[in-house]
Amino acid sequence: VSLRDVLAEIRESQAERVASTGSELNVPDDLPAVWGDRRRLHQVFENLVGNAFKYGAKEGDRARVEVSWEQVNAEIRVCVEDDGPGIAPEYHKKIFG
Repeated sequence: VSLRDVLAEIRESQAERVASTGSELNVPDDLPAVWGDRRRLHQVFENLVGNAFKYGAKEGDRARVEVSWEQVNAEIRVCVEDDGPGIAPEYHKKIFG
């Protein structure tokens, strides 16, 4: 699955939100292809990026979302970072447990 293509689709689906708020979605051009279920990968990144924009900035503020990746041995690690407040610690177990 080409992560570059998946993120290009997400960039397109978020284009109106990005333009209307002046927010940023930064995605590297060299995202690799990985083994996986394309539909699920799209869903994961759509949720991460969408939530970053939804919760990343208060009304009237601009959000910045940065996608990066690295290869560690045989694994590809992809990171989606934003400048939002994050998830409150009391919900970590429920969400990540």
